[in-house]
Amino acid sequence: MQGKTEFLIVGETDPNGLTQSYLRGFRDAGIRAECFDYYKAVDALPRPKGPFPSVTEKAGRALARPFVEFALHAKVELLRPRAVLFLKCDDIHRTLYRALKASPGHPIVAAFHPDDPFRIRRPWRRGPSHPRALAQMRLADHYYLWAKHLVERARDAGANAEYLAFGADPHIHRPVQLDANERELYGADVGFVGNHDAKRERWLAAFEGSGLKVAIWGERYWADRCQSAYVRSCWRGQAAHGVLLSKLMAAMKVSLNVLREQNEGGHNMRTFETPASAGVMLAEWSEDQAGHFTPDREAVYARSPEDMVTQAVALCRAPDARLLAIREAAYEKSKLNTYAVRARDLATRLGI
Repeated sequence: MQGKTEFLIVGETDPNGLTQSYLRGFRDAGIRAECFDYYKAVDALPRPKGPFPSVTEKAGRALARPFVEFALHAKVELLRPRAVLFLKCDDIHRTLYRALKASPGHPIVAAFHPDDPFRIRRPWRRGPSHPRALAQMRLADHYYLWAKHLVERARDAGANAEYLAFGADPHIHRPVQLDANERELYGADVGFVGNHDAKRERWLAAFEGSGLKVAIWGERYWADRCQSAYVRSCWRGQAAHGVLLSKLMAAMKVSLNVLREQNEGGHNMRTFETPASAGVMLAEWSEDQAGHFTPDREAVYARSPEDMVTQAVALCRAPDARLLAIREAAYEKSKLNTYAVRARDLATRLGI
């Protein structure tokens, strides 16, 4: 792109990942942005070898980080962006944040954490966040979270925190036309796209005996960890990302969205991906989701597994015009929630 880089986004280059969605969003908004693939750079450095692969992998990543951080600092000095935006990357050392702020051009340092930064993994406990997540929270000039309750907690911890929702990437998730074979292959009354956890299994198990055809798309955890034989039987044997997800939304009458425990009261990525694909979203109730997509107009909500089954049966028995109206209204609202909209909002908040 021509001219001065306004945002350097630090993340990854998976075309279906959050970083690339934001990069496309900035460019769609006419904001000059580039990406530094932090995760690929860490993975590319050689690892020590030893008899315990998990230990040597962890040690290798720890040894690689300072070299990658040095390369990132050099990139910032070269480009002199007005802002550096970290998308997670919560394992970076605190010294880098200070060095970036002191580098020529004095860029704004911002970070968006797409998980729960307080659920830190320890040797005795799993978690989505690195122990240095709290340092990132406090050292970033501006810190963004997708859940309002996490914003309040981050402020209490000393962060300059604000709410920033996930969004829709129309380059990936959009209405698609299906041929007869695809409708047969992907079709279902009710579908769920996502990975397994005990809560989601419990909600989906409630559909046993409902008379509805249920399809589950996700990683193999649905076969390996699922206790319910009924739920296991609904698994289609693979995960769904990108265009395939949009095809599923077109083929299913109703797409379920059961929030993980960490997302309760808030939303998740599927909150925006389903409407962007013109899907009929039947989601676990939360005020946050209802604030983005109006109940009974742009989405339908349920407050319990039993309520979700009742709502799904009603939707599947409803006239086609009812489902079409929800699809059209949801898709129109999704246009107000794209990553280009989020990018403009971020630039405005940061004075860029």
